[in-house]
Amino acid sequence: MTEIFSHSLLYMALLTSFAIPHMPGRRPMLWINATACFLFSAYFFTESESAAMFATMIAGTSSVLQAAIPSRLLGKTLRLRLGIALVMVTISILVSYHGPADFLPMAAVVMARFSETFGSQRMIRYGNLFPTVLWIYFAMMQGLYGVAIGDTLLLLSYLIGVWRDEALRSRQRRILAAAVVP
Repeated sequence: MTEIFSHSLLYMALLTSFAIPHMPGRRPMLWINATACFLFSAYFFTESESAAMFATMIAGTSSVLQAAIPSRLLGKTLRLRLGIALVMVTISILVSYHGPADFLPMAAVVMARFSETFGSQRMIRYGNLFPTVLWIYFAMMQGLYGVAIGDTLLLLSYLIGVWRDEALRSRQRRILAAAVVP
């Protein structure tokens, strides 16, 4: 029963995560990310992976805070948001450190949260590529092969999101260039 519940949490978290890079705006991306992070946190709790649980809990909380801040206030709150994130990560490392592998989830969280501070969908997509690779490596080291496979698919989803974003930007540049030329 517990295993079914655990795997259900994992599948829900992965399915939610796949939508993140394809969301139309910064705030929807962050709200969906928060939902996925809290689902992953519950999954890692059932698997007794405290470092990953704390990392995803911090990531979800950070995404909620980032999403709650209107775009016009992002510049004014940057230092405060970075400070809060660093304090949360430091506390979670102190509480959950068991070995060198526990730094992988924290490093992934720090990198992804930093990309969110830029306030652009493009930076969030690019900023989540390498952290997703760290999560894949962590999952492989811990024997969480379902997570590793899911995160590999998530990485592909991010790459598709980046490719679609770049294709759209290229199309927009061509349209603007054609409109300027007499």
